[in-house]
Amino acid sequence: FEQSWQMLPADEQQVYARLSLFRGGFRREAAQEVAGASLAMLTSFVDKSLLVWEANAGTDRGRNGRYHIHELLRQYAATQIVGTDLIPRQQRHSDYYMQFLHRRTVDISGAQQQKAAQEIHADLDNIRTAWQWAVQQDSAKAIEQALTPLAMFYQLQSNFLEASTMFALAIHQLNDDHAAWPALALLLTEMSWIAIRLGRFEQAETYLHQCRAIYRRQQMKPLPGVGTDPLLGLSTLASIRGEYENAVNLAEKARQTAIAQSHSWNEATAAYGLASARYAQGEYDQAMTYAVAAHAVTEQLQDRWFRAYCLIEMGKAAQALGDLAAARHHFETSYSLREALADPEGMAVAMNHLGEVAWRQGNDAEAKRLYTQSAAIYRKINDQGGLAVAYHGLGQTAVSQSDFSTAQEHLYQALQIAQEIEFTPLMLTILGTVARFLQQTGQTRQGVVLAALVVGHPASAHETKTAVQAQLLECRKNIEQTLFVSAVQEGEQADLKTAVSIAQTHLSYSLPAVPSIPHSPVSQDLLTERELEVLQLIAQGMNNRQIAETLFVVLGTVKAHNNRIYSKLDVKNRVQALARARELGLIS
Repeated sequence: FEQSWQMLPADEQQVYARLSLFRGGFRREAAQEVAGASLAMLTSFVDKSLLVWEANAGTDRGRNGRYHIHELLRQYAATQIVGTDLIPRQQRHSDYYMQFLHRRTVDISGAQQQKAAQEIHADLDNIRTAWQWAVQQDSAKAIEQALTPLAMFYQLQSNFLEASTMFALAIHQLNDDHAAWPALALLLTEMSWIAIRLGRFEQAETYLHQCRAIYRRQQMKPLPGVGTDPLLGLSTLASIRGEYENAVNLAEKARQTAIAQSHSWNEATAAYGLASARYAQGEYDQAMTYAVAAHAVTEQLQDRWFRAYCLIEMGKAAQALGDLAAARHHFETSYSLREALADPEGMAVAMNHLGEVAWRQGNDAEAKRLYTQSAAIYRKINDQGGLAVAYHGLGQTAVSQSDFSTAQEHLYQALQIAQEIEFTPLMLTILGTVARFLQQTGQTRQGVVLAALVVGHPASAHETKTAVQAQLLECRKNIEQTLFVSAVQEGEQADLKTAVSIAQTHLSYSLPAVPSIPHSPVSQDLLTERELEVLQLIAQGMNNRQIAETLFVVLGTVKAHNNRIYSKLDVKNRVQALARARELGLIS
């Protein structure tokens, strides 16, 4: 290569050295703007195998496509760039790609989302380099102009970790002066949404309060962009904590500000937040109204990405109102929109909700498939809240299938994540399913304790409370009254931390799987009347000593009954006995 380099004319050497500033290839117009390369020079470099031309289908070299430089050649060329030429050309490179982003602000939030995202993706290596240079140079205005399209791109890609790294770098580097305040305000709101995605709720709240401080100090209105009013993020966090009325108040205040400001994206985000909070409160008609309103705004904006979120809220409301067909339609449409945008997180959200519909319709195999696919995506993109929801879905599906060991594993994982990120309503929903798991595995009293806490907790979503109340009514039929009352009282007096600890303890117990037993006609006298009585007391959650006291027999007699029950049912323990007895219709 040294020989080839020496054979280049001086002007071509200068331009080729400048081309080393590019990363991951470049287009003709970028080469001309940054390096001063003419089409004739680029063609000469291709002919000399110093560049590779990658043409777009059906286009010619002069108008479209990308040039690539081999990494070893690029490294050599970088050593040849004249010192006095380096910094001005780095600045040109940064300016070009920051403006490249800025020019796509409208497209990536509107009808050309997919095209704009593809264009940004093609030059992402150059954009990373340009962003880092702008940050180092404290170029607040360039960062302000480039931030919204770059943040939207990262949302579409579900690349939250890289976004967090890039934006945190800018927050720490920018000077806290008047010129930087708009950029800082935007950075703080974008970082808050990313932190929420990553389950870092306390960090998100800190960013939002810092942003509010800038707005108040400078008497600024929310800047252009999606979700730029910090009240919107604070409303979301209030919902995550189960403070639904506070969430409504914050979102409504943000909505009024957005309407007065003609800020359509913030208006849509506020209506979306109101739909979510009203749904949690059980105000399903209101939730649908707000979701439809948000959807209408996104249609006007031609924003398919946020429209897909609105469809999720419409589906949730339809599901709660009993229209599963409409719910499925909304979720499937949301999935299709996100699939077209190649948005992993959006597809995973839709799959979680489609899994819920399948589970409600009794299609456990389909529910399991959807939740499994969703969990795989959430693990990859590190979205902790979504992952916990997927694990919970797998757990509740396993409970329905009486696959209790699998249910244990997934419910434990779901509860652990929800506890770590302090997602209160989700913890309560998971506890409701754990209560059902305990009731179905012969630990009825402990299940009642958890169910009572869930029903009485102010952060429980209305739908969760309704479902768990039904569980309690069913349990009341199958447990001795004094035991039921004491368990309910214990649950009402327990705090959430204690309840989670109880649930984790029971989920960590080893529960061997029930062996597969061929179905055969059930003999009406398979168990004696006394053995059936003992079995019913086991199902109520009583231990051997409590059963002995209830039946006025000695402890050894109860153990003997247990052994005969296990032998007749061909099982090894209480859990297997209860599962087999339900299978045979011996207990309800």
